[in-house]
Amino acid sequence: MISKLEINEVIYQKKDIRKYIKHIRSAINKESCFERSYAIYDTLKSIINFDKIKVISCYLDFNNEVNTGLFILYCLENKIKISLPKVDGEKILFKDIENINDSLIENSYGILEPSDNATTCDIKDIDIFVAPALLCSTKKPHNYSSTCCHFRNLFINTWKGSSGR
Repeated sequence: MISKLEINEVIYQKKDIRKYIKHIRSAINKESCFERSYAIYDTLKSIINFDKIKVISCYLDFNNEVNTGLFILYCLENKIKISLPKVDGEKILFKDIENINDSLIENSYGILEPSDNATTCDIKDIDIFVAPALLCSTKKPHNYSSTCCHFRNLFINTWKGSSGR
């Protein structure tokens, strides 16, 4: 059993790593951020079978994160519903948007999110979650293809169980 002290140590390490990565990320210039974001956008387009997808939940980028605007626009143009996360007290709701500027409001942290009036998406209807990651690498480890296949199966083919939508 893990002790409370061990859990606290992991939490502090994670906070330190996040702080360090945020510092590095803030040093990336806008052009480099866009180039890296575009590469991720291309990768997402190449591994997702959009014919089987009806709803994608995606975060809206903030503060030099990977730009998700291109991906969101691509999905909306291809009639795929996009739901963005919205913090509601202790809960995170997923709210549908019809366009990238659709009733987005700035929350107390300065992050754009859907308005309270936006339709709430049932989490069971979401086929794929596109979420920010603390650390990513553009280098391919020896098991890159098996990792991609694993995530592809996990998030695309089996999210809805055996229905295979």
